Amino acid sequence: MDLPGTIEPTNGSGLHPWLMDLLFVLHWKYNKDEIKILSGYRTSETNAQLEGAALNSQHMRAMALDIHIPDVDNDAVARDVKTFIYAAWECTPGRDFVHCDFGPLRSWVG
Repeated sequence: MDLPGTIEPTNGSGLHPWLMDLLFVLHWKYNKDEIKILSGYRTSETNAQLEGAALNSQHMRAMALDIHIPDVDNDAVARDVKTFIYAAWECTPGRDFVHCDFGPLRSWVG
């Protein structure tokens, strides 16, 4: 799934270090050189333009990623995220990514 315009500069703040740690753990677990980041930091303006985006999205705090690991089942990635870290996750059927964030603990499907 292409999410144009959802990877934006963060005015120097970058992604939260915990997200970088998560990417490292997933790289280690699946031994994959490619993890696609489909959405990272978003401005409030971009977030408002996206259908279904939460009003208080963790993306606007640089605390969320939508990722896809080629040739790895999204459900497996979501389960591993839940196992490895204390974080929120979402795996939506029909979408080719997993949402991970460090907001309040929760999980949802679809």
